[in-house]
Amino acid sequence: MIYGHHRAKGASVLGALPGQYGPFGRRPAPGEDDDRQGAPLAEGAGPRAARVQGRGRAVTMLWRQVLAALTDDTLEDAEREQILARGAAQLVIRRTPDGRQPTPQQVLDTAFHEFALLLTVDQARAALLEVGQGCG
Repeated sequence: MIYGHHRAKGASVLGALPGQYGPFGRRPAPGEDDDRQGAPLAEGAGPRAARVQGRGRAVTMLWRQVLAALTDDTLEDAEREQILARGAAQLVIRRTPDGRQPTPQQVLDTAFHEFALLLTVDQARAALLEVGQGCG
């Protein structure tokens, strides 16, 4: 059954509550907008909290680019592939269990299954490195 947009009003973004981090980055709390630097850190929060908060903004920006790449017909193929490869690499990193290193083959599989995109191993390796993870 297909639901109209009115059914999705106020629904959580993939389980992330306002002000929390979800699989695609931080969901803004009520009253926050894209112009702010994000929610203030909790009192006594260390440098790791600042890094996590900054990474959440970067991931949100990546997913906005992925959605634009999927819908924008004006992008060149190479640019579209690069953006979607980074999105696939981010998905692989999120889905890889702790302590295990994501591989370019996983990025190839994810790009094909999630975005119907055929990548080369070099593109997958570059995407993994670009989103901040090494590859095996």
